[in-house]
Amino acid sequence: GGRVTAAQFRRVLDLARVPLTQEEKENVAAAFEVGDRKEVHYFGFCDRVDEVFTQKNLEKTPTRPVGEPGSMVKKSRSTGSIGFGQNRLTELLHRLASLTKTRGVVFKYCYQDFDPLKAGRCNYNNFKRFFPFKERFSQEDILVLAKAYHDGGTKEQDHFVNYLKLHNDVTSPNSFASGSPIAR
Repeated sequence: GGRVTAAQFRRVLDLARVPLTQEEKENVAAAFEVGDRKEVHYFGFCDRVDEVFTQKNLEKTPTRPVGEPGSMVKKSRSTGSIGFGQNRLTELLHRLASLTKTRGVVFKYCYQDFDPLKAGRCNYNNFKRFFPFKERFSQEDILVLAKAYHDGGTKEQDHFVNYLKLHNDVTSPNSFASGSPIAR
């Protein structure tokens, strides 16, 4: 079951408007070829695509740990670790945006109890302590975010972080265009 001809497979990709050249479609079809009749295992292809977004059969084992979104995708252009520059900040913001969206976390709610004036900022220690994805971000990553969203204070103990601006940057669809530390 789940087998189609190579021509049918290419038509499915065309109908789904997958932006691939004819050669790329043939390469994908060849990667999932089975049997002597040059059929494509369509179900196998669908399973590989689904691996990027979720783990199958979670309804049977709902407490099974789930990897970070996109963790199955290999990074093709990475030449090493990202430094402290704009690329690293951009990568951290994209990771945070992806996690808040997929996990349903409203980032600003993690800090509102520690912002009595509702000014959209909290001190650095509270920012670190109540960061919602500590298991996915290193202390160094959290520090990079805190420095990028610095909002007053000269010493580390009275360093404030504008969590509301960070929240807006990771939830707004146009956030990476202007007004955020990324655009500077």
